[in-house]
Amino acid sequence: MSDATIIDSVTGVTLIQEQISTVIIDSVIGKVFIEKETPTIVISGGNQGPQGIQGIPGPSGSSPLISRTNSDSADISKGTPVYAWSATEVRRARTDTEDTALVIGLVSEDLLLSGAAGYFQLDGRFAATISEWEVVTGMVGGLVEGQDYFLDPVYVGKLTTTPPESIGYLTYIGYALSATELYLDIDSPIRL
Repeated sequence: MSDATIIDSVTGVTLIQEQISTVIIDSVIGKVFIEKETPTIVISGGNQGPQGIQGIPGPSGSSPLISRTNSDSADISKGTPVYAWSATEVRRARTDTEDTALVIGLVSEDLLLSGAAGYFQLDGRFAATISEWEVVTGMVGGLVEGQDYFLDPVYVGKLTTTPPESIGYLTYIGYALSATELYLDIDSPIRL
């Protein structure tokens, strides 16, 4: 004889707690049998029950967004990389120091005015029009599919396909899925 506890796996309620000598598992019937006369417990599997009611829909599959205020002296275009100036403020990212090269996301607003609050996407698929990417990259035709993009070492708040090699910090931003979509996979800056 040994002590046994049988707990309902759905509710967590203890069903039985007593001494038993045998446990029999029947995978066809789907029931638990306990005979008091003989210390035997039969545990059996069964078929799946009917589907329950549908729950509340979850959030959309879009990437996480954060909200901050643009404390830069300039308005910021969609797709521009930004860094945290303070806990509530952002500015256009640049490669001159580790703090300013630590990109926290890309502006997801069409245009974020100086002093206004807006949203920034942290990772995942980021879509913008060809003309919006032309503003951020300085390249005609939008993004180049398959190319990696980095924080531009020459122009503040811009992206480039040419990684910096000798000055400041290298910050990988992501890679182009198409002319209009960048997969954000932002890395921490690396000192050159």
